[in-house]
Amino acid sequence: MNFSKSLIWRNFIVYVEAVAADHVRTTTNNEVTVDTTINDERFLKLPEVRNSCGISRTQVYKLMGEGRFPQSIKLSTRSVAWPQSKVREWMAGRVASSAKSKTSS
Repeated sequence: MNFSKSLIWRNFIVYVEAVAADHVRTTTNNEVTVDTTINDERFLKLPEVRNSCGISRTQVYKLMGEGRFPQSIKLSTRSVAWPQSKVREWMAGRVASSAKSKTSS
């Protein structure tokens, strides 16, 4: 059972790294930074954010309220979206903090 969870975790990390590979940089202190000057910037609507991050609508708004998730941008009177670069940055940060906690234990 442990092997299965480990394999799933590694596959998840590989997937996230593949998505953000061109945008994630590691500094000399092993801090992860994200290059947000990408040419393919676009807005993500809530279903795409949920699908990309794997979290519920409620959790998106809860984390936003706590300042732990990128703020949405109002596109019109009844429409909001998130900059793709900010969502990618959040995802990379989650992977980095998770990897850091796994290596320190």
